[in-house]
Amino acid sequence: MAAHTSTNSGRMPATLSECTQRAAFGTNAQCTPSASQSAAASPSEGSCCILLRAMRTSSASIWFAGALVVAGVVLLLVNLGVFGDQEAAARGALFALGGIAFLAVFARDREHWWALIPGCALLGLGATALFGSALGAWSGALFLGAIGVSFGIIFLIDREHWWALIPGGVLLTLALVSGMRGNVQAGVFFFGLAVTFALVAVAPTPDGRQTWAWIPSVALALVGAMTTGGIRDPLGIIWPSALILAGGFLILRRVWHRR
Repeated sequence: MAAHTSTNSGRMPATLSECTQRAAFGTNAQCTPSASQSAAASPSEGSCCILLRAMRTSSASIWFAGALVVAGVVLLLVNLGVFGDQEAAARGALFALGGIAFLAVFARDREHWWALIPGCALLGLGATALFGSALGAWSGALFLGAIGVSFGIIFLIDREHWWALIPGGVLLTLALVSGMRGNVQAGVFFFGLAVTFALVAVAPTPDGRQTWAWIPSVALALVGAMTTGGIRDPLGIIWPSALILAGGFLILRRVWHRR
């Protein structure tokens, strides 16, 4: 009877203090939906997962609400002219604070990967407000580059989000060419897009390689080469060339099948 009671007590739902201790020592800190759904087989583990999720959500909400209060206070002081000549620095700090709040949401639960986008964007705005005057024409690179980095992180934390490489690569390319001018700017832009799609093609994903991405990658690389070489209308050469190659391929395939 004592052994039976001990077995049942070992399977009782976990208390809040037990879950807190598990979180502190890393035990059951990563609760997955499958773990929560297994509450029938293991009530202690399942209830602990539920409590830990509630604790993380509550903590993130408190931090986010606190950041909103601080941001409101800083914005009010800026509008009242309290900071004087340091208004740009205050605005930059305000944007950075908002970015940190969103990153804290992601840090508490990686399922909220969406928080990386506004978080990095606000950090980029803060950096632009603080250092934009010193960077001149390159000031926009901070903002665009920060958002591009957020999409890169989204892909790295979950390879199923391979699509994030496309907006990430486009934004990083725009950041790179934001301070350039002339044919070099256009050429680097197309080469950057070509590299973006090449990364999509070679990136490992749960669904396998996205080999279709080689087609836009090669096409954009050709456009970049022609633009850098000074050809004013590269599409006027690419489209006719594509038609010639496509027609020649169809003719050769037809002749080959007749043989």
